[in-house]
Order: sequence, then C-alpha cells, then structure tokens
Amino acid sequence: MNNNQYITVFYDIHSGGKVTSILVLTCSMELLKDDHFGMPSSTLQNGLEIQMFDLTNAARVKHGFIPLKWEEKARTSSRLHSQDMAANNYFNHMNLKGLSLLIEWKRRECNITMLVKILQ
Repeated sequence: MNNNQYITVFYDIHSGGKVTSILVLTCSMELLKDDHFGMPSSTLQNGLEIQMFDLTNAARVKHGFIPLKWEEKARTSSRLHSQDMAANNYFNHMNLKGLSLLIEWKRRECNITMLVKILQ
C-alpha cells in the first residue's frame, strides 16, 4: 500500500520478468470488495472463462500470433480438465491417467488446430 492506494505489478516471467502492467486501486475501492473473486456462481465462472480467453488473445496478438476463435466444445473440455486438476490437486496439460489435452479434445471432437495454437 502506498499513499492510500493498493498497487499490483504484473510481470511476464516468459520475457525475463518484464513489467507488463500495473493495477492501482484506492483503498476505498479495495475495501468495497467482499472477496477477491466474489461468490461462486455459473455467471462468475463464465465471465472468468471469457476473460481468460480474451487475455490469451491479447497476449497472442501482442506477440504476433493470430487470435483464437471461440469454440464451445473446447470450453467444455477445458472446464472438465480444470475441474479434474482442482479435484485431484495437480496442474498439467496431462491428466493423472497420462492423457494429454490433445487426446481429450480429439475425443470430444474439438478444433485441434486451436489447441496446437494455444500450445505454441
């Protein structure tokens, strides 16, 4: 906290720790929040998924890659993979059975080209 403001600095660990953005909130604004993410709900979950997709595309464009196109089957598959990681306490593109996201997406008939672009 500095001068009645909360300052958050965001670093890009893939670019040698370069600062990519700074978030400045007044103390009064920060104290209005009841929680970091709010009450869990499907609306919040959907919003965070869309926000992550938009942030991924912003980073892709910044680094010269074409943006991804939204695909509902990919969203469902990714959500299921995220739920599996949370339930089983791991973080990886491979699940605990050794299956990659590529196999899961093929099984669910997702756009494999998009997954390859994500993993570039």
